Amino acid sequence: MEKKRTSRSRALNDQEEIVVWEKVCRELGKVEQIRKEGGGIFSQINSLHKLVDDEGVASSINYSLQKLYTEGKENLTKEQKVISAALEHLEILIALRDAPTEMDNAKRKKRKAEGEITGPVSNVKRPSSFKVQFENGIIPKRSYVAAKTPRIKDKSQEWILAVVLQYFPEKNKYQVEDADVDENGKRMRYNLPPRNIIPLPEEAILNEYPEFDIDHVVLALYPNTTCFYKAIVVLPPSKVQPNWSQRFTLILMGYLGQRQVIPGKLLRKLRRR
Repeated sequence: MEKKRTSRSRALNDQEEIVVWEKVCRELGKVEQIRKEGGGIFSQINSLHKLVDDEGVASSINYSLQKLYTEGKENLTKEQKVISAALEHLEILIALRDAPTEMDNAKRKKRKAEGEITGPVSNVKRPSSFKVQFENGIIPKRSYVAAKTPRIKDKSQEWILAVVLQYFPEKNKYQVEDADVDENGKRMRYNLPPRNIIPLPEEAILNEYPEFDIDHVVLALYPNTTCFYKAIVVLPPSKVQPNWSQRFTLILMGYLGQRQVIPGKLLRKLRRR
């Protein structure tokens, strides 16, 4: 099963790598063309400099130099923009090729990929609209959420993918079920306060949500796991191409600056505690 999941993920990344690499090549071609155009401008500037004597610059030469300086500046600005775009795409290409081995493999292998979840949870229907979740301020049953597990002795707290089972108004707590099974093949259930629950957006209305800015701190569901990790947005989709797979390039905090490309639907803004 692990091989199948890896091959599907690898195939997706390979396809995206090709698309991004083609963009890089096109931008490098533009840089070459811009430099050819600028070569003539700077050649003329150098030639006119040779005509300048100790007495100063003649008015005719001064006018020509001013015009050429302006054209040269515009040429360099144009080149800088294209190079910046190429570098951004290279950042994404590097992120796509980064192997996830820098992560804590032992911990990550304990949790299955969202697409590999089996049992009742995989058949749960999500609400048709994310907006419904806020009509009465209560997250509906069967909604997927990011849930912060309670403090348990000898076990650290973590954000996990979970499903809402019910809400207890008298206690103001949600009962959620872990989307993954433990070592005994069981799904853990937790009673959590609202502050430990973050509802996930529906993919169908993902475009209705504002894009996270660069340097924004988010919770990201790491690919092939059901664990959320704190991350910083490096590149949002709009910096690459409008609606480009709705994928963000992130730096995972606490994992040696590892970069990863993650779908926008698996991101949520980190709540300030």
